[in-house]
Amino acid sequence: MKKIMMAVFGIILGVVAIGSFIGCETIEGGEALSVSPSVVTLGESNGVRSVTFTVGGTSTDTNGLTTIIGGVGELSVPLTWSVSQPTLGHITTTAGNQAVYISSGGKGVNVISVEDQYGAQGLATVTQL
Repeated sequence: MKKIMMAVFGIILGVVAIGSFIGCETIEGGEALSVSPSVVTLGESNGVRSVTFTVGGTSTDTNGLTTIIGGVGELSVPLTWSVSQPTLGHITTTAGNQAVYISSGGKGVNVISVEDQYGAQGLATVTQL
């Protein structure tokens, strides 16, 4: 009976150990991306109708390898950009960690969202006057 109990305990311990590794994946990205600028005002008063958004920055190691940093960790590009109010403006160009937003001339608030391939997200707000 003692041998059976030890065998059952061993099996349970093995299942728990294996189960703790299943579904656990280490990712380089973080939970939030840093978008710059995070708040922008466009419109008639300042004559500006477009803005370039940048996620994080870059870091170059001693071997010359440049890595895009998202504010919390490394980004996984390509990034997916979207706007909350397409009638107010749209993303026209994306490259690496940047995107260009063009106003359609309407008035209101447009929230710009960006997501990397890890699911990390960032937001910026465009107020159009």
